Amino acid sequence: MGTIKWFLSTLLICSNVSAKGPDVHIALDQDYYASAEYPLVELKYTNNTKRPIEIPEKLMPSEEFWNDAFIVKVGDKRSKYIGMLFAYNSPGKLYRLESGESVSYEIDLNKLYDLREDGNYSIQACVILDRKSFKSNIVEVFIEGRDNVEEVQEVKDVVVSTMRTYGCSRTELAALKLAFPKAIKLAANAYDILEAVDTGGNIAYKKPKPPKPPKPPKPPKPPKPPKPGETPKSYQTWFCKDSKKSQLLNYVRENFQTIDQAFSTKLVKFYCGCSNAVAFVFPHKAYQIYVCDDFFDLPMNGMDSQAGVIVHEMSHFYATAGTNDYAYGQKAAQALVKRRPEMAVRNADNYMYFSSDN
Repeated sequence: MGTIKWFLSTLLICSNVSAKGPDVHIALDQDYYASAEYPLVELKYTNNTKRPIEIPEKLMPSEEFWNDAFIVKVGDKRSKYIGMLFAYNSPGKLYRLESGESVSYEIDLNKLYDLREDGNYSIQACVILDRKSFKSNIVEVFIEGRDNVEEVQEVKDVVVSTMRTYGCSRTELAALKLAFPKAIKLAANAYDILEAVDTGGNIAYKKPKPPKPPKPPKPPKPPKPPKPGETPKSYQTWFCKDSKKSQLLNYVRENFQTIDQAFSTKLVKFYCGCSNAVAFVFPHKAYQIYVCDDFFDLPMNGMDSQAGVIVHEMSHFYATAGTNDYAYGQKAAQALVKRRPEMAVRNADNYMYFSSDN
């Protein structure tokens, strides 16, 4: 179910193409790659507008390009992204692409996508900038299958919520022991809130509890019936203001259900020791979270907390919600809700903020 949702929603986001922005072009240096060869795609941005364009540095073509920014298909089958998905504590620096300027770099698809299958591949870039999609030309190439995806053992269910750490100092371990149960509570509470909303967008009517004997209190006032289309304010803030879009509501609810279940039944592994980010995961390696130095500088509670980041990272796995990183920070996350709610329901920071705002 997670794979299907990831596939459909990605195509939906990339189907809305904007004309005002950089021209995106890709090229390959050959039309056949043996299994021992690396398919290097030249990703090129050109500013043909009359004004400079600001692009997040993490989206600039470079050796450190870790983004699910390509639509890679073998036949009609979509190849999964297997690269890193990061969490940052700020939107990051911007690169100013001047009018008439071009930048390019050869991106190694071998480290970004599942290429284990022989066949004719079609490749197209789809770059998301400021909630807008920019597509490239399509190139076709034959790629021999290769073992570029590390096999991951199936994670067995556990009786209670469990975590295991690797390479963590005593201080880091102590922080994770506090943050992990808080993250579990955030996800569980978020799902409970969404579960109380019916498919029409209304908060479910709950009968008041009967008075406790022997001293019955005054008859409790029944709750006011919900207004048509009413949804929790936090849902409207972080996912979709139009509560009539029940498809998006159901999508988010299902995702939080799988996140909650994963926290409750799976062994979550934390790896310490990375830097220059808050955390990252490989989406196909379920329940393995890499926490970096910046993670331990975050507060334990609040909107941008350690517990919230853990929810952010758990939402990335294909086994849970398969989210992406279209926007970082509260302001950018709320902008998605206003202009592209179909992206907000797939953005990891929106899951973090919704769970922290209840």
